[in-house]
Amino acid sequence: MRRESLFAPSLSVICLCLGACSEEFPTRISPSARPEIVDTLRQDLATQRHPSDGGGRAWLQPDPAGRDRVSVGQFGRWTFVYEAGPLGIAEDGLLFLQVSPFWGWSTPQVLDPQQPGFTEVSTDSSDLTLEALTIDQQLLGIRIGARALVAGERIKIVYGAGDVGARADRYAESESRFWFAVDGDGDGIRQIVADSPTTPVRAGPPSMLWLTLPSTASLGQRVRLTVAVLDHTGNAAVEFTGSVNIQSAGSAGGGGRGLQHPEFADFEAVNAGHRSLEVEILKAGTHRIEAIGPDGLIGMSNPMLVSDDAPRILWADLHGHSAYSDGTGTPQNYFDYARDIAALDVVALTDHDHWGIRPLSQHPEIWDDIQTQTRSYHSPGEFVTLLGYEWTNWIHGHRHVLYFDDSGEVLSSIDPAYESPELLWNALRGRDALTIAHHSAGGPIATNWSIPPDPELEPVTEVVSVHGSSEASDSPGLIYHSIEGNFVRDAL
Repeated sequence: MRRESLFAPSLSVICLCLGACSEEFPTRISPSARPEIVDTLRQDLATQRHPSDGGGRAWLQPDPAGRDRVSVGQFGRWTFVYEAGPLGIAEDGLLFLQVSPFWGWSTPQVLDPQQPGFTEVSTDSSDLTLEALTIDQQLLGIRIGARALVAGERIKIVYGAGDVGARADRYAESESRFWFAVDGDGDGIRQIVADSPTTPVRAGPPSMLWLTLPSTASLGQRVRLTVAVLDHTGNAAVEFTGSVNIQSAGSAGGGGRGLQHPEFADFEAVNAGHRSLEVEILKAGTHRIEAIGPDGLIGMSNPMLVSDDAPRILWADLHGHSAYSDGTGTPQNYFDYARDIAALDVVALTDHDHWGIRPLSQHPEIWDDIQTQTRSYHSPGEFVTLLGYEWTNWIHGHRHVLYFDDSGEVLSSIDPAYESPELLWNALRGRDALTIAHHSAGGPIATNWSIPPDPELEPVTEVVSVHGSSEASDSPGLIYHSIEGNFVRDAL
């Protein structure tokens, strides 16, 4: 299935024509290269795990008072039970609780019950000792003492046990995971426990109306208006029912200023806070639509230019992550938001090959799920989903790999066969694929421009992302840890 017809026009604004640039950029690695990260990742792959590492199972016990059912940013309490597997955990072995380190969860701590994240650890085995300690951001370690933890014995962990509780993620998720890991023999090497428990984090109360129209349209066309009710940080799936008044901007509703549309959008619980309405275009010009809801909710759409010779403008997001790496939510959450809230035309989910709790290249089941979801959401001519991942190279800079058909491979950035841009491009040559360098002027790692982008496989580059602008040193919203001379304009 070829998808260039819808996708290609959105690339023209960031085309590159880079020739050999060794004199201006003589360094053959990124100016902010982190070779120690590569060494650590490769060492981890080569390390042999003890059979007891990663053993056992863990689950979440429902809280009778409902303190585990929270909305974004709220404080709650979560009670876990870990049960040792057949090989148990040796004396001086460790059990770990890793709370998601990315989006605001409290770090588990055992020192101050009056502070967020206070965690209690206990066992019914009277001759067993447990020593709990915060090891790193959102990471708690529990050392087994006096004797080994044997098969079937349990450890209870109450996260948020103090009066304050523990703060939840600031983004809504259907499955926010608490990662358990076991160093079964105490040699300092741990393995993730299979099927670590998850909890939902609900969206907050309605706070804003978000309206999206196409940027351009022609006279007589029928287009989609997306109306979404979001919480204060932009989360979808808010609990909202009621009617929203839809008006052409400056008119009294219905059809003024050249647009014909429903006067009201009615929301029921099944709508999960978003509706899609049909708008008929009656007049040329530039149009907006505003909406007014209950409790002070108000929103205004983007402008839509109506002209028979207006250029076709598509909107794409080619840089995004799910909780499979360092993002949030499931692939389904990601694609639902892109289609139903952001009203994008093109989207790619680009989770990291080696950054997150479970690397894609080592877990084919994750990559299979991403491929399956990418295919299932693809609707030719309406909503294009591209298969992709992030080649997370800490020597030459990060790149996305985008596949324009229904399948592809994760060519790992720490695999010696694909460890440089040239090796990656050689492996992709002949495929219907593109790569895109990003956050190229600064953090988390700058692009090594001494290797010119391949004219066939990398004709475009990313100018701005959540990390900031890499366009030029005088551009607004500058990328953090920026490196003078390494901006896209410098490279061009």
